[in-house]
Order: sequence, then C-alpha cells, then structure tokens
Amino acid sequence: MASTVLIIASPAFAGRILRDGLSGGLNFIFAATAAEGLQAAARHDVDAIIVDLTVSERPLHELCASLRNSPQGDLAGNKPLIAVAADATAQAVQRALDAGADDCVPASISERELIARLRAWLRRYSMQGGSSANQQLRIGPLHIDIARHRATVGDRPVQLTPREFDLLVALARRAGMVVQRKELLAEVWGGEFRRRSRTLDVHIGRLRRKLEQDPHHPCLIVTVPGIGYLMQVPEESAA
Repeated sequence: MASTVLIIASPAFAGRILRDGLSGGLNFIFAATAAEGLQAAARHDVDAIIVDLTVSERPLHELCASLRNSPQGDLAGNKPLIAVAADATAQAVQRALDAGADDCVPASISERELIARLRAWLRRYSMQGGSSANQQLRIGPLHIDIARHRATVGDRPVQLTPREFDLLVALARRAGMVVQRKELLAEVWGGEFRRRSRTLDVHIGRLRRKLEQDPHHPCLIVTVPGIGYLMQVPEESAA
C-alpha cells in the first residue's frame, strides 16, 4: 500500500518533490500554510509529515511543536516528522529537533536526497510495527511494547517519535548497563551518524521530559560523563 505524506510547503517547494518521478509509490497531501497543515493533519491519517520553514507564518520549531502537542492530540502521532529549514544552522536544527522533529534538513537539499530520507524513515517505522512481535520491556513503572510501538509510565501513555522510541528501546534493552554515545548514535542513527553527538543529547532531553518526574534531576536515564548514558533499574525491578 502506498504511503501518504503531508507536505506543509509552498507550491514551488511541493512541485520539487513531484518532479523526476522520484515520488513513485507515495501519495501526497499538500497544505500551503501552517494553519492549513494543522487542519490537514487532524483530518487525514498520514504516514509522515514534511514541514518547510519558508511557508510557515511562525518559527519552524513552533509548528513542529504544534504538530506534536496540539489540542486535538499528537497530530504527528508516532510518525516521521521532517523539518526543512531555510537556514539550517546548528541552533535552528537543535530547536526543530527539540520541538519534535525527527530530522531537520536544509532547504538546499536535493529532491533525491529528501525523498531517500523520507523512504528511510518510512521503512524504519514499518519495521518497528512488524519485525519485533511479542517483545515487552519493563523497567520499573516503564513498560515498552515494541510490537505495538507503545510506551507507558504507570498508566500514562507516552507519545514518542519513531527516533525517540528507537533510542528508548536501545537503552531499555541494556538497562543497568552504560551505553557508549557512539554505540547509541550508530544503532539509532545508522548511516546518518556523522558525529551528530548534539542530536543525541537533544533526544535524550526529550525522553527525560516525557518520562522523568523531574527532567532536571533524572532517575531513569542518567548521564555517565565522558562515556554515555545509563537506564537505571529500580531495586524492586532488579530483585
């Protein structure tokens, strides 16, 4: 079945995506403004979202945050959200990722690379839904259902992006062990690794805000200076 992708972008940018036959097997829904994009995300069941900064009436990170945390619920759901920034500075990329984007690319990116990244994200999400059946991870109040791509803390469901979920699973499978930064980057980001250490920090911060009672004093995901991160196992779980 063809995947449906919502593109919140100018007609010119959207036209770039459709040319040269690179989008075969994908269906697209277009929205020309941020407001139209939020409405389309609420109306349609899409598989991924691409947001172009140049069309937004507000900063890119704010639109990403709205898609992840709207009054109608998590409009982006557990779906890839790719942000396209006119000026992909380190600060702009960090703010977009921190607001909920899974990837942030410059507006100068080629159509071929953008579609390739999109397909890679869709494959990742599809694999999460079907290749890990019947796997359950429990660390204290945290419960991860890998097959259903769900996480809960106690009775509270936690909305995670695909990459946040990948990172959480990577840590949970090694609960009680220190995981090196380079190991997490290679496993979760794969070929996109390229020393994106700041990206790892941003995603860890997002997980802490969603999982920890006090994100500034984490008890579940702790930093091991100079090495990486550790998911701590509560004493009652280790017994």
